[in-house]
Amino acid sequence: MMTGLDKIKDKILADAQADADSTIAAAQAEADKITADYAARIEAVKREGNDRATKEVHDLLARTESAAENLRRNVVLEARGELMDEVFRRTLRELRAMSDDDYEELLLALLRTALAEQLETEKTALSLGYEDAVAPALEVLLNENDKKRFGTALTDDLRRTVIGKPIGEMLPRLSVAQETLPIDGGLVLRCGEVEINCSFTMIFSQIRAGLEPEIEKTLFEQ
Repeated sequence: MMTGLDKIKDKILADAQADADSTIAAAQAEADKITADYAARIEAVKREGNDRATKEVHDLLARTESAAENLRRNVVLEARGELMDEVFRRTLRELRAMSDDDYEELLLALLRTALAEQLETEKTALSLGYEDAVAPALEVLLNENDKKRFGTALTDDLRRTVIGKPIGEMLPRLSVAQETLPIDGGLVLRCGEVEINCSFTMIFSQIRAGLEPEIEKTLFEQ
């Protein structure tokens, strides 16, 4: 799963970097304009040729640097939030635009991850003597569009990829639910009364905190 997402993220980061460069360049141009304006005023003051003028030159220089830096910082801070959101919006659009084959591979990866998590939970519970922790049925819930695209083919294809693996033992309990969910993509695995949420919204909310420092470094390290 993460390999596919990493590839998409790399592409989106490259696009967002171009956006960031353009925004920062515009801020720098405005800062240069401020600097040029103050430079003209400084030259006029210098021509007075006295101590008061010299002091004012230094004051103007300090204000020039401060104004230019504040402008650049404010523009970048404002752009940072917008670009961070755009990274994830673009990633979601890329996921939705995947071919059926690639998208199914992503769903299968999510499903294998969810089943492995449930298997670990059941093993731990059984080791502690909780026999009723094993869910009698495991249901895959998709959104309406994905259910029409894949339906039971998803679980059929999964069977071919987990032969001989521990989660293969869970397949007799696994099916695609008749009902659908209003999720933006991905899936939810219902394990009795417990659900493992692998929808795109949930995945992004979980990984965003970990990815944000990397994205900020990529976009804004100057």
